[in-house]
Amino acid sequence: MNLFIVESPFQLLSAIEASHTFPSDSNLLIIKYLPEQKNSSINNSQFDLLIKLKSWDKIIKIKHKRSYFLSDLKLFFCIKKIPKVNLIFIGELRSWYMRQYLNILDNNGCYLLDDGTASILMQETIISDQSYYRLKSIKFNVKILINYIISFLYFFKFYRINTHINLFTCFDMKECFPDQKILKNNFEYCKSISNERETLSNIVYFFGGVEDSEGILNENDLFNELLKVNKYFISKGITLSYVSHRREAKEKLNKIESVLGCKILSFKYPAEVEFILMNESPEYISSFCSTALYTVSSIFEYRNKSISFLLPLDKMSSLNKSELGSIYRKYKDCMTLIDLEINSHD
Repeated sequence: MNLFIVESPFQLLSAIEASHTFPSDSNLLIIKYLPEQKNSSINNSQFDLLIKLKSWDKIIKIKHKRSYFLSDLKLFFCIKKIPKVNLIFIGELRSWYMRQYLNILDNNGCYLLDDGTASILMQETIISDQSYYRLKSIKFNVKILINYIISFLYFFKFYRINTHINLFTCFDMKECFPDQKILKNNFEYCKSISNERETLSNIVYFFGGVEDSEGILNENDLFNELLKVNKYFISKGITLSYVSHRREAKEKLNKIESVLGCKILSFKYPAEVEFILMNESPEYISSFCSTALYTVSSIFEYRNKSISFLLPLDKMSSLNKSELGSIYRKYKDCMTLIDLEINSHD
């Protein structure tokens, strides 16, 4: 049996592809739903839509109305219910509760599924260092101590930390230790169910993100960059439609629609699946930093019409600069990168 544990729609999409890449007599899927809160409904409804794309032998749904912690505990307590497994696939390497499946269950291999560009950062930091987490603090150590006590009381022993993590990823990455396995996700299953599409000329879909809520840029700086993006496309005779991220607030989207004067699109599915199912697709795709930009470009060969606009690194923390720098280096090989600051002086 192969085991898949996910907590985001893109992780689930990666799990669907992995289940076709790694055949098994039985596939068990565990989904950790977001607690009921602002912007959680889209995330959770996408889970319910995506599980219909393929049949699973068994699905366990982890739900709690208000508490992340209790959801995590429910996930952790599922370990005792799991029979012998062959391969384990997890979506979030930084989750202590997911990591315990790799540490506790006997298996023949552990794989990290893609959850956006986080895979790049995990490979370059946690996995390459053969460590458990990247950042540590007093709060972190207290949390881990409490978790280990829970683990000891529940299983009556401490388990070793398994740092031998393989990758199932759509990104081109090199092994960081000799026997690490990196299997490429080419979205073959998605391609197999794709519709034929007509191209909407001089239309660009710009994939939104949550750079402001994640502390990468403040809201004013982000809107200034969006205005530059819109000005760039107008100068090229291209009409921009803004594809909202599932975690973007309605107030922010209303402001984008008002200030930019553009159409706001809200996808039911992750962008990769939407493009598979749509009958009309844009001539261009674009974003600041979105996994969808990379994956949609890879699936549908947008290589020459996929555009990433560089965010102003001088307005970010050193950590964000480093992480975005790694992502943009990957983007450089498969799409056009545009520095809005330089372009604005042309």
